[in-house]
Amino acid sequence: MVKNPVLDTAIYHCQQAAEKSLKGFLVFHGIEFSKTHDLRYLANLASERQESFKELTESAEVLTPYAIEYRYPDDIMEPNMEEFNEAFELARKVYENVLNSLILKLEK
Repeated sequence: MVKNPVLDTAIYHCQQAAEKSLKGFLVFHGIEFSKTHDLRYLANLASERQESFKELTESAEVLTPYAIEYRYPDDIMEPNMEEFNEAFELARKVYENVLNSLILKLEK
């Protein structure tokens, strides 16, 4: 285990992974969206195409602030390992939902 992990950068990238996954889903389906880091907005748009995305709104609410709060290392705020682990699991949940949705679509 790393002695001093850079958790602020890592948690930012969790948010980014979820954001890019949702945007990829929307682009794949030709759904237009405004320039945003608001994952709840993106999940709600995706849920118009596939209802299972409604289940991601809570995850989206937790992850969205990390697009700004922890964007640059060495800022005042420093997440702890528990916060990072939660963000990582929530980002994984969003990513896996998108991936599974796209795999099902491509298999048809």
